[in-house]
Amino acid sequence: LKMPRVVSNTTPIISLLKIGKLEILKDLYEEIYIPQEVSNVLNVHDQKMQAEKPSCKAYTNNVTSNFFNLFKR
Repeated sequence: LKMPRVVSNTTPIISLLKIGKLEILKDLYEEIYIPQEVSNVLNVHDQKMQAEKPSCKAYTNNVTSNFFNLFKR
């Protein structure tokens, strides 16, 4: 049984990206929302990770594939 929706901060997303298990969020929640500020931080993190480890799953690829929804206040 999935929870309908959640608003996330950067910590769980970055932690799951580091271990290659971001899909766990989709297993638990139907919709995942992040504030614009979180998206900005994740984009910076993504650029650093891609420079250090090009094989790492990119956050920006997940955004473009509609993994996350931007939360609008």
